[in-house]
Amino acid sequence: MDLVVDLLEFVNSVARGIGLLILNAIQFVVPAATIAGDLAAPIGWLALVTAGLATAEVARKLAWLVVGVGWLLIVIRIVMGVVGR
Repeated sequence: MDLVVDLLEFVNSVARGIGLLILNAIQFVVPAATIAGDLAAPIGWLALVTAGLATAEVARKLAWLVVGVGWLLIVIRIVMGVVGR
């Protein structure tokens, strides 16, 4: 159980760090903006979830590409068998 707690604490600290980077970038671009520092963790978690979803979407598209190429190769092999090559 300690491993799970340690892992969650690590992910939370990474999310907080990402959130702080995003907040610092916003402060750099818009110096007049006043953003509460307690938004770092939620922004970081949202950034991590967004990155995970984007990765899953890319993996999904890649899987469909592999399936499509597989079906295409099977159809080509069947056609070649019918034609007699």
